[in-house]
Amino acid sequence: MIEFNLTAVLQLLHFVLLLWVLKKFVFDSFFKVLDQRRDLIEGEIKRAEKIRRDAEEYAEEAQAKLKKASDDARRIIEDAEARSEKIVEEAREKAKQEAERIMEAATNEIERMKKEVEEEIRETAVKLGIFIASHILKRVANEKLQNEVVEKTLKELRKDGEI
Repeated sequence: MIEFNLTAVLQLLHFVLLLWVLKKFVFDSFFKVLDQRRDLIEGEIKRAEKIRRDAEEYAEEAQAKLKKASDDARRIIEDAEARSEKIVEEAREKAKQEAERIMEAATNEIERMKKEVEEEIRETAVKLGIFIASHILKRVANEKLQNEVVEKTLKELRKDGEI
């Protein structure tokens, strides 16, 4: 049979009362603090997870912006190279045209100067010819005149009988 012991019952009642007091004042507060702690930790974990996702998104955005900037820079460099090649080609073409224009002007100037020189040579040749002709005519005229003077003098001298 089962013995019924009052001490055991009282110990059981004290134990239950102790459990109730502990539950009411200690365990509820303790579990409440634990729940708050758990909620705080879960909130921090969620916040950390959100920060990690945001960081990954920002990293992806930064990577995309970096790639776009790199592509833009490459495109700008290619455009600049194309423009510089075009400018160089235009400068070459202008220089070539300018050189042709200068050559044509020089050729025209040379041709003009050649004609002037030829004209001067003709004028000089004509003047020289006239000068030579006038000297020859003077000599011829002088010789004729001298011959006439000599003949006249001779005739006069003959008339006078001096010769």
